[in-house]
Amino acid sequence: MADGVKDKIVHHLVVDNPVELNQVVAYLPRAVANGLVRALDEAGEAYRYDADSQRAYYLRREGSSLSMWSWDHVRSAAEFGDLVSLIVRLEEPLDLEQAKKVYLGATGRSASQSSSGPSATPTS
Repeated sequence: MADGVKDKIVHHLVVDNPVELNQVVAYLPRAVANGLVRALDEAGEAYRYDADSQRAYYLRREGSSLSMWSWDHVRSAAEFGDLVSLIVRLEEPLDLEQAKKVYLGATGRSASQSSSGPSATPTS
């Protein structure tokens, strides 16, 4: 596995072969892992949301490697849907800065903002 990026919210990992992919998805809930692998095989990219861990996943084939992005603290299926919509509309490759912007656009929260404590909850 190639080195990845780990931020408070955004995580990125490059996987170089199917064995490494299996090692990574082995830690995910079975339904999420199966859905990711199936969609990846069919479309070359995959999106999944794990409501229990409030984590969103995006996998994309890039040549012989696989790019795996995840975002923590995605609090609802609606936020996940917005996150996917923003990724789909990107005109440039997803990188850490774009991934943070996508998170902000989908959730209204900064990727550098702490998810704990009262300050993490937006006020109306």
